[in-house]
Amino acid sequence: MWLLIVTVIIILVVVLVVSGNKRTVRKKKSDMSVAEATRRAQELFEAVYGHITYDQKMASANLLFILAAICKPNGAQYHQIHDVIASYCGSLSIDAKSFKHIVIQHPSIKDVVGVLKQIPKKDNFFTHFLFTCWTIVSITKSEDGIVLLQHVFGELGYSSEELINEIQKLNALDQMYLGENSREK
Repeated sequence: MWLLIVTVIIILVVVLVVSGNKRTVRKKKSDMSVAEATRRAQELFEAVYGHITYDQKMASANLLFILAAICKPNGAQYHQIHDVIASYCGSLSIDAKSFKHIVIQHPSIKDVVGVLKQIPKKDNFFTHFLFTCWTIVSITKSEDGIVLLQHVFGELGYSSEELINEIQKLNALDQMYLGENSREK
């Protein structure tokens, strides 16, 4: 009997010590400073997008403006799309002064596609870019936007099936993290 009681006490002590160590480990993981988190985010950004040239950034931003114009957003949609484009440009460090030069540098779809073709098709940049383009199209639910998206990404080497698969992955991630109605907000 005493042996059973001692065994139970030992098991309880071991469980408490192990769970206490897990809490300590969890606490240590969350002690990252804001400066450290910012530094790591900048390193990640540089690793994924640091190789994109200024010209390529401008071409991609211009395509977003063209896509937004073709989608013909209403008032509320216009504000949502403005926020999407501003966020995209901010993530690529395109400042407000550059906006007026975007259209001048790449006035046509052909120019935009020519510049974007310089980026390898399987580059991580295109996942971010496609997500942004698709967000604009999904806000307006524009068929003209879908046609332009298919044309541009077709020119960039994506088959219709690849484009559909990428969009389905993006939608699945969006629903998983933001909920089913995230596009309707």
